[in-house]
Amino acid sequence: LPSLSEYLKLFSKYDDLLQLEPTEFVAAKAEAEISYQEAQNLVYEQMALEKEVNAGIPDNIVVGLFEVSCIEIRKALAGKHKKIQDLLLDMLLTRFRDNTQEICDNFAGVFAQLRKSPKDIEEITNMREYIATIPGEIAKMAADMKRTLETYDVLENFGVQLTADDFFQRWRVFGCPKDTHDLVTKTEEGIAELEAQFAAAQQQEQSDFDDGI
Repeated sequence: LPSLSEYLKLFSKYDDLLQLEPTEFVAAKAEAEISYQEAQNLVYEQMALEKEVNAGIPDNIVVGLFEVSCIEIRKALAGKHKKIQDLLLDMLLTRFRDNTQEICDNFAGVFAQLRKSPKDIEEITNMREYIATIPGEIAKMAADMKRTLETYDVLENFGVQLTADDFFQRWRVFGCPKDTHDLVTKTEEGIAELEAQFAAAQQQEQSDFDDGI
């Protein structure tokens, strides 16, 4: 008959897992600022380990004259791997939401600047100088935008429950560069018209001045 030592041997390989605290494990990963790719790989790893635990521990085991149920301990051990998966995906979801908000806020600042109406030639010059900096600013955000959009894809792939706002924010991030380009075009057309108006007004003032001499 199977002895107690054989029963203990079955669970000895799970000693480290018994000591593992999922919350602390994921908190350490978040503090280390692991990439979304690393988080994705960890989720896959934890999924495999969960399956390994479920496959490696039977429902019951005979110890001497007794039959001992292993269902609850198996559930608890496998549950730790599941908890880590859930916490990693929560971390990615929080990161996605924070990043989309930051990116959209940055673009909102650009949009607000472009919508200002210059009051004179000097302000038109300042606007043109600002417009010239925009491609560089978008280039600085490109990597963050790419990571954010790919994080969304990872979350979607794992079946995370995403809200309508998450979907909306994802497409806002995707569309911001084009929206910026369109607004730059509109702003350039507007300042060209203002420039012509200012030039005509200046010419009229000069003409009035000459007439008054």
